[in-house]
Amino acid sequence: MSIETPTPDGVLELFRDEIVPREADLDAEYQEAILGQAGAAWDQPFPGVEVLTPQGGPTLMRVTYRRLLDGAADEGDRIRHELRQLWNDIRAAIPSDGQAVFVSPVMTHVDRPEGLEVICSTHGIVRVS
Repeated sequence: MSIETPTPDGVLELFRDEIVPREADLDAEYQEAILGQAGAAWDQPFPGVEVLTPQGGPTLMRVTYRRLLDGAADEGDRIRHELRQLWNDIRAAIPSDGQAVFVSPVMTHVDRPEGLEVICSTHGIVRVS
C-alpha cells in the first residue's frame, strides 16, 4: 500500500511506527544518566544515530530523521524505506544483546524554498541483557 505525500504529522507517525513502536517513560533515568555529560562528544556511527556511553552509566542514544517534503508521488514509500534503513543503523550501532528503548518522538518542521523540512527525533537508553 503506497502512502502518497504525507503531512508532517504523517511523517511523525511513520517515524513512530518504524523507530519507536513501544514508547517508554525514560526521561528521569535519561536525565540522571546525562547529568554531568555537558560537552561530552557523542559518537555518530550512522547518519541520524548518536551514541554516548558515560563511564559507569547506561549507553544513551539520540535518533534524528530529517526529510524535505517535496510532493513527489512516491514520497511516503521512500520515507518508510529510509526509516527502515535508520532502524537497521540503530540495530548496527548497539551490541547484539542490546535493545534500544525510546521516549515518545517529537517533530518540528521548517519552511524551505524547495519544500517543507520535517525533523523527527527521539532519545533513549540502550539496555543490554
